[in-house]
Amino acid sequence: MEKIGQLIHAATLAPSVGDLQPWRFIVVTKARLLQAVADSCPYEKWLYQAPLVIMVCALEDKTETYYPGKGREWAVQSCSAAAQSILLKAVDVGLAGCWVTSFETSKIKEAFHIPDGVEPVMMLALGYPDESPPKKKMHPFESYVFFNDFYASSTDLAVFKKDFGLHFRNKAEDLQQRAAYATSEKGSVRERMDAISDAIKRTFSRKKSDSSSKAHDHHHGSAGAEHHGEHGHKEHKH
Repeated sequence: MEKIGQLIHAATLAPSVGDLQPWRFIVVTKARLLQAVADSCPYEKWLYQAPLVIMVCALEDKTETYYPGKGREWAVQSCSAAAQSILLKAVDVGLAGCWVTSFETSKIKEAFHIPDGVEPVMMLALGYPDESPPKKKMHPFESYVFFNDFYASSTDLAVFKKDFGLHFRNKAEDLQQRAAYATSEKGSVRERMDAISDAIKRTFSRKKSDSSSKAHDHHHGSAGAEHHGEHGHKEHKH
């Protein structure tokens, strides 16, 4: 019960429209009600095996009175934020969860005596994981992130991502090399401690020094070009 309390507490901290907190949570633990949940889902019959289901309901009518024409939509959005908070907290406390929306609303409302104006919008099946599913295949980062315009080219983003990847790879390699020396038999204890300290300092200063170096090289290169141009012009006169 303590973990259930932590999940619900996390949900209530989610942002909501006008801070109305237009949600209600039904915690389902009884076997016959878990079976009723499964019976309402045409594609999720496995739900009866879940030890816990949290049903997230939206106070649509209440929200509509504050925001006519948009309240129902915004209530669902608020509940979605709360549901995501539950799933994140579940992982934090060692649980796993599945977001389910493919259910027959009328059956759920009848089984759980949900009044008019309140709509069940999603169910979260929760429990201890008994498997390690393969890593989710993701679409290319550049295919769904854009800056400033939906149709903007993602070329700059690709460079941005690549630069950061290179930066962190360099840091990792540097740390590995220095840690290998620091934990080897070479050098005194003091030398090994100094190596560790230096590795930490270099890790956090690399980005700054790289930026400074680029700026210096650019300035020096411009000055050198001007000097070379002047020198070449003088020789041309001769």
